[in-house]
Amino acid sequence: MATALAVLGLVALTLGPALRGGFAWDDLSLIVYNPEIHPGGSLGRALGRSFWALGDRAHSPSAWLYWRPAVTALNALSWRLGGGAPWVFHAVNLGLHLGVLWLGWGFLRDRQRDPDAPSSQVARALVLAWLAAHASRAESVAWVSGSTDLVMAFAMLLGHALWHRRRWGLAALAACLAALSKEPGFALPALLALDHGRYDENERKEYLRGLGPMVLALGAVLLVRGWLLPPTWQGAAQSPWGVRGLLSALGGMLIETLSPWPRVTVFRPERFVGGLWLGVGVAGFAVLAAAVVWSFTPRGRAGWRGDLGWWWVLLLPGLNTAARFPESLIALRFLYLPLFALGALVLRAWPRTTRGRWAAGVAVLALTAAHAAALRAETAVWHDNETLWRRVLAVDPDNGYAAQELVNALATDRGPEAARVGALAARRALDRGDVSAATALAVRALSAQMYATPGGDGAALRALAAVYDGLAEGRATTMALGGTALTLRPRWRAEGSLRDPVWFELPRAVLALRRGERAEARGAFEGLARVPETRLPALTNLAQMEGQDGHFDAALRALDEADAMRAPDAFRVGLRAQLEAGRELLLRPDHPARSIALAELSLALGGAASCERWLQGFGEEAPPRVTLLRIRARVMQGDLRGARALATAAAARDPAHAAAWSRVMTQLGSTER
Repeated sequence: MATALAVLGLVALTLGPALRGGFAWDDLSLIVYNPEIHPGGSLGRALGRSFWALGDRAHSPSAWLYWRPAVTALNALSWRLGGGAPWVFHAVNLGLHLGVLWLGWGFLRDRQRDPDAPSSQVARALVLAWLAAHASRAESVAWVSGSTDLVMAFAMLLGHALWHRRRWGLAALAACLAALSKEPGFALPALLALDHGRYDENERKEYLRGLGPMVLALGAVLLVRGWLLPPTWQGAAQSPWGVRGLLSALGGMLIETLSPWPRVTVFRPERFVGGLWLGVGVAGFAVLAAAVVWSFTPRGRAGWRGDLGWWWVLLLPGLNTAARFPESLIALRFLYLPLFALGALVLRAWPRTTRGRWAAGVAVLALTAAHAAALRAETAVWHDNETLWRRVLAVDPDNGYAAQELVNALATDRGPEAARVGALAARRALDRGDVSAATALAVRALSAQMYATPGGDGAALRALAAVYDGLAEGRATTMALGGTALTLRPRWRAEGSLRDPVWFELPRAVLALRRGERAEARGAFEGLARVPETRLPALTNLAQMEGQDGHFDAALRALDEADAMRAPDAFRVGLRAQLEAGRELLLRPDHPARSIALAELSLALGGAASCERWLQGFGEEAPPRVTLLRIRARVMQGDLRGARALATAAAARDPAHAAAWSRVMTQLGSTER
């Protein structure tokens, strides 16, 4: 009981703040913008396809490698329980972590020589505390999408406990849950087979026969997986870093295992291939090879071989032996379950003398304290998307991947800052000669600046259009992005970013719409609606354009298609409310009040020309409310001179409200300046 309370308090102290966190990185695509796991979505379809078959990853050649319906179902359940509130997902992760620690206590106990001895219990409690507060736990527990490792670890340890208690059928079900959560779960029978050295000859045969139901069950899962996701043998190419990369990744894992100062997952691999990581990896591989050889000796067969297998077999997939993750060399979440095997190895090597036990206990306690302090700090890193990428850039300012993600995170509501961050990162990339990264960042910065430019700022919109046209035509173009002067050169056209429908073609179409070039914008959006990566925003913009023109039924049909692709965000929820209000207005009898309401709605949708069209019937002697709407429409179109003329004429024919019209004139003057 004392151990349980101590571990619970340690988890609450280090990982408890995660309950106040939000969603970050893959959480957005897997959960927030995934309509199939939301109420009313096609959950059955989501369970039967690749874990990553969504958004721009739907057509990835490596999508067939990932089938994790157990995690998808858990995300759907969590969404329904809390209505999408992040704290529910974080609470589920914390609960899973505590469950894994409970099973981990039994896992460690089963592998000790004399588990009931007081000294063994103290050693086990110290090791479990270290595993509970290890600094790498932030990525698995504080990050919602780290639940894949949590569910797999829970299921594999549960299968281990049930198998050792001769519950063959239940152990097989646990193994299926592990395999349906993450791919290393299929290795459970092999890992259990390595444990046979702990038993005598008769027991050994019985336990190995007990693996039969598990192997059959996992074979059935594998057949279903192959039927739903036929393997293409694509996306599994060899790592571009070869043996050096593999050994460097092993060294990185070993360093992060002991180091209480972890690096966040995403960084530039080329910085770490070789050097210290390679040296540690070579030494670690030599020690591991010697340990494996020794495990075949009579003493080693007593259990060391099984613990080494649990550590090495589970660690191997985390060494990124394939070129599927070009932005990272290791991920700390891959340490989650292998650390329990390392804990078992530590307990096997625990000193037998009193002095040695004291020394080992103090060392583990000090290591736990250091990891706990680091874990609490790392938990805050995963608070939200912006916090995560700012931390990555603080660690590695030249990280182009992190800069792109930060620009994406800021672009929604802080366009100017997104443009500044992207432009500065592009400048750094140019300074180090990385034209590809500079291109991607510059185009993102340009896009963020375009979205942040007010619709009435005609000069700024024209300057942006000139930049886009110059890039499309292959001319060198210089522009101040976020206060940073950046020259975009014609040879960058060879880079993918200038053919990117998301970051080049889509913003260019939006810019055409904002400049009033509706025919050009409509044609661009219709073309982009046929591209999977841009179909959602293209449909949303087409819905808005139809609404501006008063075609509310057509607009709602386009919006229905968009909402079927991804759960509606706040903008699309508001857009639907406006379109439904417009459809209702059209059903009312023709009346001046209806025309004014439709004009206001058109203006809210960004349709200045439509606003003026609805107000045509009022003539020149219009009431003040109509005149104000006309003035706003002219301002939106960048026609400040026409807006001032309307205000001047209104003041002349309405002297009773001269002061109010004077304030309007003053506001128009400040806008013009």
